[in-house]
Amino acid sequence: MNPNADNHEPRLSRQDAEAVDRLLGGESAPATTDPTATQRNRKLISMLGLLDRCAKPMPPADLVRQTLDRVRKLSHPWMLPDDSESQPWHGPGLKLVELLTVAAMVVVGLSLALPVMARLRGNARQVVCATNLGQAGVAFGQYAADNLGVMPRLDAEPGAAWYNVGQPQPRRGSVQSNSANLYLLAREKYLSPQTLACPDNTRAPRGMTASMTDWPSYDAVSYSYQNQYTSHAQRTEDLPGMAILADKNPLFAMVGRQRLLHLENLPQDSPTRFHHERGQNVLLGGGAVQWAVQPVVGNDNIWLAAGIDRYNGTETPTLRGDSFLVP
Repeated sequence: MNPNADNHEPRLSRQDAEAVDRLLGGESAPATTDPTATQRNRKLISMLGLLDRCAKPMPPADLVRQTLDRVRKLSHPWMLPDDSESQPWHGPGLKLVELLTVAAMVVVGLSLALPVMARLRGNARQVVCATNLGQAGVAFGQYAADNLGVMPRLDAEPGAAWYNVGQPQPRRGSVQSNSANLYLLAREKYLSPQTLACPDNTRAPRGMTASMTDWPSYDAVSYSYQNQYTSHAQRTEDLPGMAILADKNPLFAMVGRQRLLHLENLPQDSPTRFHHERGQNVLLGGGAVQWAVQPVVGNDNIWLAAGIDRYNGTETPTLRGDSFLVP
């Protein structure tokens, strides 16, 4: 031993440390002819041999079980012992009543947080929807600039049905649904077809392409467009304050694929079925997008044609400046 080591703590000398290392490495004799090293090695073997004379108590038979129980208690101090049904628990960690209190607080917290999170997600979808309408407003302006100021319109004959979404065209250029007029913006590549899909419409197809002419079904349409089945083409410059596009009109539904149903039992000011029925995004002819709790712009109900009470799917706006968004 070296009594002069730092901090006055006894430590092995370098020679003793080397001898111990050789023994731990399995060498019974040093790889040297130095008699001093050999003698030191023999003394260490003799000292370590005294350990073999110590009594070796047998481990208990349930050592494994005791060890596992101890690990379990240290890892989970709040767990009750196996006989907790008959004995009160006084172990470390949380008590049962404290656990129940924490659990109740978690349940209450979740009940308050989940509606808020759902509302935030709904608000985010509403914002995306408004952004879609904003992009559509730019597309309407570009289309009008390229087409003498008129709104997207194919051969839409007054008195023809405007609700047969996805039906084949009877002849080139003619349409059977007002949504096919709106789809012109996608066909002419003024915007992406996905821009015309409201994120709250679970039936809106996501694989629409510019080569298509219309949505596949009535429920697949996300936005209702100003009715184009008029005797003359409508110009964007004539309707800056009118609603020309909005979330889907809730007052009509399809029965099968051929019959339109006017839901007369619903109030005329019912909101769209999207956005948790709190209101609707509306695009005005001037390009502005607004959120409307009531489906009214000015004094005009955008879901219905002025002066008409009963509908079969062939109605058109009756007044200049009258918004009638379908399907």
